[in-house]
Amino acid sequence: MKTKFFTCFIAILLSFSFAYGQKIEKELGEIKKLDLTGGIYTLKQGDSKIIYNGANDEILNMIYYSIKQTLNIQTSSNVELYLNDIENINIKEVAKLSIVDTFFTNYLKIKVDEASKADIVVNCDTLELIASEASYIKASGRCKYLKINADEASYVNAAKLEAQCANVLASEASGASVIASDSLNITAKEASYITYFGKPNHLKFTKEEFSFIIKFYSLNFYNKNNVMCEMIFCGALHF
Repeated sequence: MKTKFFTCFIAILLSFSFAYGQKIEKELGEIKKLDLTGGIYTLKQGDSKIIYNGANDEILNMIYYSIKQTLNIQTSSNVELYLNDIENINIKEVAKLSIVDTFFTNYLKIKVDEASKADIVVNCDTLELIASEASYIKASGRCKYLKINADEASYVNAAKLEAQCANVLASEASGASVIASDSLNITAKEASYITYFGKPNHLKFTKEEFSFIIKFYSLNFYNKNNVMCEMIFCGALHF
């Protein structure tokens, strides 16, 4: 009798542990804006849904505003997101976002602050990248129009993002790297630096004292000589 009881108890316990630790998948409505707080997020293009570990259900707060088409997520765990399209992504409080496969869209604005990080691959018409408060953005892919704003000891690396037209601002001890084929407007101020590549047809730059604007003809040469610059920024940001 005791043997049967313990066997039954162990079977129930194992069943509960398996269910508690398995991944949970939930469908989402149409979303145009993401607010991500804390946690590690992976975004892929696909039918709108979220996947996370059932063991983290109690530490994941999720609010969906159907009228504004906005999803707010706050967590300290790993989350997978699948969306057909997205226009705005806000990342804060040491959160990390990765777009591992190319995400296709017309317009995308990504704002990263409070020591957060984004690593993205995109193909779009218009792209805005904003990094502040010791944050970091790495972007690759293609776009027609690119706008970069890095401030408060932040860094935006768009050296592998092929843009036609770009407008770049770095301020308050921040940095940025960019490549543009047609027009490039860059401003470095308050002890900041910007590196750019190639020969854009139209170039305009503004540089304040103690700031730097550096031109590289080759991305390979930049990769070899910019290691120390990225180490300084990434080390300070604890990435």
